[in-house]
Amino acid sequence: MKYVVITLCLLTVAIATSSFHTVKNPAQWICKATFTGSQVIKLRLEATIDKGWFVYSSNNNQEYSPTPASLTFSQSDLYKPLGKLESIGANKKYQSAFGVNTESFRNRGVLEQKVRLLKPTKVVKGVLSYIACTEKEGICTFKEVPFSASLK
Repeated sequence: MKYVVITLCLLTVAIATSSFHTVKNPAQWICKATFTGSQVIKLRLEATIDKGWFVYSSNNNQEYSPTPASLTFSQSDLYKPLGKLESIGANKKYQSAFGVNTESFRNRGVLEQKVRLLKPTKVVKGVLSYIACTEKEGICTFKEVPFSASLK
């Protein structure tokens, strides 16, 4: 009986620890910048999202749904964001857990942000924050990924 209890305890610990695996990063992001005016650039962040995962867009209302994707720019007197972060091609879906429609990306995602250059600079930097979740298990993870866009 003693061996059965020990075996069951070890099995329980093994199952519990395997279910708490750490996800490195379910989305791989690249950042590009293009000039749209003399002192305005458009940042374009493109994600390739792992199979079985989705990423919430920037268009979700934080009050009623998951935290939307967002950009935080490095403290700088060289540039400032113009307008809001735009999600391009996000899919709308009703989620009963929140009681609202949410927007998310599957397979591929695109976020765009206009930025005004206040002084000459060669790079724009910051952090992209987002939530990614698995389709089947409903496991979600909050990610903060640094981004950098060279200006030429």
